Amino acid sequence: MPVWVLSIAYSAIVIAINAFGLKNFGKIETVMSFIKSAALVVFIIIGIATIFGVFNTNNPVGITTLLDNGGLFPKV
Repeated sequence: MPVWVLSIAYSAIVIAINAFGLKNFGKIETVMSFIKSAALVVFIIIGIATIFGVFNTNNPVGITTLLDNGGLFPKV
């Protein structure tokens, strides 16, 4: 999808939210913050599931990429 399509869609959403007025802004803001929090939880769950090999990938994922070459904080 081209970037300009996403830009126009996002701009239309922002204009529509502003058109509803201040009374409905609180409700819209609550829904948007719930969506943001739910997306964060879903991304964390997908990441943990990927580490434990729930998804069938050709390359094993695991935590070896974090622990190779001295771990997170290797000694120089």
